[in-house]
Amino acid sequence: MHGAEDLASAPEAAYGPFVATPLPKNQAVFHLADVLAATEGRLARSSRDPDVSSSGVSTDSRAIEEGNLFVAIVGERFDGHDHVKTAIEKGARTLLVSRDVSHEIEGIGDVNVVVVASTTNALGALGRFHRRRWAHEKGGHRRSVVGITGSAGKTTTRHATASVLASLGRRVHSSAGNLNNAIGVPMTLLGLTREHDVAVVEIGTNHRGEIAHGASITEPDVAILTLVAEAHTEGIGSVWDVGTEKGDLFVALRRWGTAIANGDDARAKAQLPRSPAKSYFTYGESHDADVRLLARTPEGIRGTRLYVECGGSRIEALVPLLGKAGAYASLAAIAAARALDPDVAPDALARALAAIGPTESGRLAPVELVDTTILIDDAYNANPASMVASIEAAAEIARALERRLVLVLGEMFELGSESEALHARVGRAALATGAPLVAVSGAAKAFVPEPRDHAVFVSDVRAAEGALASILKPGDVVLVKASHSVGLGAIAKTLRERAKPVESHSSSRTKSAPPAPEPLVESPIAFRARLARSKIVVVGLGKSGVSAARLVRRLGAEVVATDAAPIDKLSTEAKALADLGVRLAVGGHAEAGLESCDLIVISPGVPPFAELRAAEKNGVPVIGELELATHLVAETEAIAITGSNGKSTTTLLVGELLKAAGKRPFVGGNLGDPPCDIVPVEGGPSALEHDVLVLEVSSYQAERAPTFHPRSVALLNVSPNHLDRYDGFDDYVRAKGNLFVNQTAGDVAVVPVGDALCVREALRGRGRVLRFGPASDVSADFAYTKTEILDRTRGRSFPRSSIRLSGDHNALNVCAALALVSHCDLALGTIAEVLARFEGLPHRIAFVAEVAGVRYYDDSKGTNVGASVAAIRGLSENKIVLIAGGRDKLGGYEPLVDAMVERGRGVVLIGEAADRIGEAMGDRVRTVRAASMTEAVERARTLAEPGDAVLLSPACSSFDMFRDYHHRGQAFVEAVRALS
Repeated sequence: MHGAEDLASAPEAAYGPFVATPLPKNQAVFHLADVLAATEGRLARSSRDPDVSSSGVSTDSRAIEEGNLFVAIVGERFDGHDHVKTAIEKGARTLLVSRDVSHEIEGIGDVNVVVVASTTNALGALGRFHRRRWAHEKGGHRRSVVGITGSAGKTTTRHATASVLASLGRRVHSSAGNLNNAIGVPMTLLGLTREHDVAVVEIGTNHRGEIAHGASITEPDVAILTLVAEAHTEGIGSVWDVGTEKGDLFVALRRWGTAIANGDDARAKAQLPRSPAKSYFTYGESHDADVRLLARTPEGIRGTRLYVECGGSRIEALVPLLGKAGAYASLAAIAAARALDPDVAPDALARALAAIGPTESGRLAPVELVDTTILIDDAYNANPASMVASIEAAAEIARALERRLVLVLGEMFELGSESEALHARVGRAALATGAPLVAVSGAAKAFVPEPRDHAVFVSDVRAAEGALASILKPGDVVLVKASHSVGLGAIAKTLRERAKPVESHSSSRTKSAPPAPEPLVESPIAFRARLARSKIVVVGLGKSGVSAARLVRRLGAEVVATDAAPIDKLSTEAKALADLGVRLAVGGHAEAGLESCDLIVISPGVPPFAELRAAEKNGVPVIGELELATHLVAETEAIAITGSNGKSTTTLLVGELLKAAGKRPFVGGNLGDPPCDIVPVEGGPSALEHDVLVLEVSSYQAERAPTFHPRSVALLNVSPNHLDRYDGFDDYVRAKGNLFVNQTAGDVAVVPVGDALCVREALRGRGRVLRFGPASDVSADFAYTKTEILDRTRGRSFPRSSIRLSGDHNALNVCAALALVSHCDLALGTIAEVLARFEGLPHRIAFVAEVAGVRYYDDSKGTNVGASVAAIRGLSENKIVLIAGGRDKLGGYEPLVDAMVERGRGVVLIGEAADRIGEAMGDRVRTVRAASMTEAVERARTLAEPGDAVLLSPACSSFDMFRDYHHRGQAFVEAVRALS
């Protein structure tokens, strides 16, 4: 043994595994006076010229160079004092020792010998001394140290932070490999030179007091705590003890420093108040995070596309790091950059994130092999938190690439008495992926508690190699992870020998936010003037089309109104358009002159048809009634609500909230009156009587509203709907998302937590994203519990017992409504008063009656599968008897089946879709048929038991048997009343 470098072969050494990271060389200069002052040591022997300085500190006698200072580190299996003679022979100028070595060096060399109580502590003191003089060196820029710790993710965070800061123009010195202990930390600091202006130092621990020791050496200006979890509990204690140990990094900050914590980890966040620093940052998905992750999209081994909000700005970047762990490391790097420079530009941060280099071998590093297999090498180390994070990241990549996942997972060390339980927890996460699993060594047997076809336990690496060879196929994604001493790095190395480079990240697209929409071509005044000179064709003569035709005619346009229905099928209002000078071209569109007009205004319910396509191909602009109205009153604030379910309730509630606050809202759109009815024109309203438009917007209306710019938009939810109109579900979702496109930084975008599609659409604009959902999700800005509605943006709440709307589905609607009006700063009492009296709408999970202990609910407005599933799961009765069916919308019924398997007593099927729903239910749920609503209610009565609910929620439209959903709901109500 020659010194601390030999810790590489001593994993049980006093300061934890050193793996194989060489201690870096340095040229730190120390005069004898510096050494004595820094270490408080005693000069035991003086050279002939004691004032001659030492250059470079070394703990390895084999690596000594002329003029070095040698520190004789003592470990469990080695003692550097045994090698002081070698150090002198190689040119050491000063020895730092903790015992008498006069006998070993008698008559040898001309060296200074300084005796200290502990050479390990003295090495730390040298590191601190060098760090201080580096920071205060005159003539340089302000110099800072960023310290990083955590139970998992600290190495990736250190890598991301150092890379981002370097890309921003900082001259960064960073820890190497796993040099994060009482030897590695000071050796890292000793590498600082005048060329550096930032040090990024990782600080680890495996026993109590080590973080405090590392922090006292490092004296960080910025401290990052990534996570507190079960790691090194054998040497530290409980997970709460781990939190205290990690939090000691915050304690070491000075008043002017900055503490940065993972805001989604309660244990990490709880350490922030321990810091004397006045500046705090949090990062994560939580509603109050200073650096907030809005969304992320995995892109295979290329990394993860992140959408981040901080300091009122939006950042988008494809980051070449994997999984949620990579995303959180990127957030921490952003927080560190902002702590050092609050004025750093969002686009500069985006470029810096995209420029992060690949991770080191063994650190969740992806590589594509010649046979197209993807190896994810994470064999460097493991604890339960990092193991689960790596499994999730690997599974995410496999899903994104549509490949099979294979797991090779080994034992985790230093977990104490909880080892078996913690291994079992990780095993459950691994088995839940359904991936083939090879569990390796000792306690890893708990990964596979009982024999399984796709999981096997083996005792050593050689057996693991054989098991993997029989499982692995070309094209698989294989994760290799364990504590280092298990030796799974050998498997990764063998696989890597067949590797080829990972796809370059250089072509990754980055930007700080989606591009700003093009400015409006015309002001409302100019648009109004142009309409007056135009020939306009209005297509579709329902309520919206009649309103649009009436408006443009009163503006002075030459108007043709067309509809596929013949004249005798038109409403009285549509026929009356002729009295205003509108030419009616009905019974088809051939005579409407679509190809020769200046503008086409299309009603939302009209599907594409041949003449319309031909006109668009010839360059005739086509807009919707919503676009026509809102462009003419563009100076008026608008709030838009869309989604598959809950639109109407939320829209009406927003209107009531605004009225109570003294506003004059117009409430309409897809619900109620068309907005064209209120546009001021000659022969109509003389002035706009409203100061805000509250509009329920369907996907049809959102298709053709290119300049519509709502102040607030909510996309409440998305579930398959109108698939008879759209090419697919994503096409339907994108139509709804059009409402966000024109939003700017001062606007509000409201989406549900946990819905990646809704978040994706919100990010097409630049509004501030607010999320709503259950309080168990920390990212919900507006949340609900069983007893409260929470406004986390202002720290206030409303008891659900005083709210008229019942059910969790309505709690979601309330949360969304409060988010939509959050910019209006409504008083607490105003909101409470409205929530106490607002009853909602008929035919939306409305209680009808209780008959013989069975409660009957009318949800005739449940016209799609998502709405019906929400209704089923929102009721609290024992079991549900469902009445479903109607005109089929051609979506899948699997979610409805799953909900009824979970909560259902039986299903009564009606209408044209009865056969398809019945086929989907199969023999998993009891089904019966009925020919009328009266028969359906009677059959439901015979199926239900006391304590159950009978729910009309058809999951289909009503037009096969009824005029509309109102007619259907009324038929249900009448049938129930007949029972009672």
